[in-house]
Amino acid sequence: MFIIWGKKQKRFPEGYIANWCSVCHDIREFKVTRIHLASHVYYISFSKGEPVGHTFACQHCGAEHYRNIDQAFHTASESKPLDLLIEETNPNCMEIWHEDVALSEKMRQRPQELTPAERQHLLIQPLYHLSYLAEKQGSNITLTGLLTGAGAIVLGAAISGLLIPLVDHPLWAAGITGVSIAGLLYLSVSYNRNRFMRREVYARLKPLYLALQPSEAELNQTKITLKPTKLKIGDWLNARALLKFLSDSPAAAQR
Repeated sequence: MFIIWGKKQKRFPEGYIANWCSVCHDIREFKVTRIHLASHVYYISFSKGEPVGHTFACQHCGAEHYRNIDQAFHTASESKPLDLLIEETNPNCMEIWHEDVALSEKMRQRPQELTPAERQHLLIQPLYHLSYLAEKQGSNITLTGLLTGAGAIVLGAAISGLLIPLVDHPLWAAGITGVSIAGLLYLSVSYNRNRFMRREVYARLKPLYLALQPSEAELNQTKITLKPTKLKIGDWLNARALLKFLSDSPAAAQR
């Protein structure tokens, strides 16, 4: 008999706060959720667990990022108009983010005056903001992933079953089976990863990146800059796929 136990995240609503969103490149309303880590047996937990951090979800673009538990902030108990939320939860936000606000205005009004360093800052900041989603996606073993893996094993075994009669040596047969399964698993993982990037990352980057019109060289430089961080979003970012996604969007067609 196997006993499934370990730690699981439990989420508790904390409130709302006005903050800067690097994806929208504007002050937005965020929903704050407190994250606890609790012990479980068969995924059932009977305690709240220990608080470990908070997630902040932008109510405009849906991007979510993580903060450690020791970072202080004040929230409102309910959603309200942005100007009132700023006054209650973050009255100094325009001063705190004045450089980003100024850069955002420059991007929208005088994009041709942006320096290469400013463009790179605008390209990379939203990726840091979205990195939590990619890390969470990479650590989750979902039912879809398990079914996909099982399907790859079955299909790989079926393919090898057709090819094995054509070879004489059992090692060749084992090799064919292993390569078939590994190849199908790789294709499955790549497909699911690319779909995640299109739906969860590229779609959220689209408004900002359409305004910037980045080149492939700039996006490749962004990947290089992200590489030392070892963030999954840097590894998964595909410059050509992102540019194609942007070019296929209706907004790009109107330009």
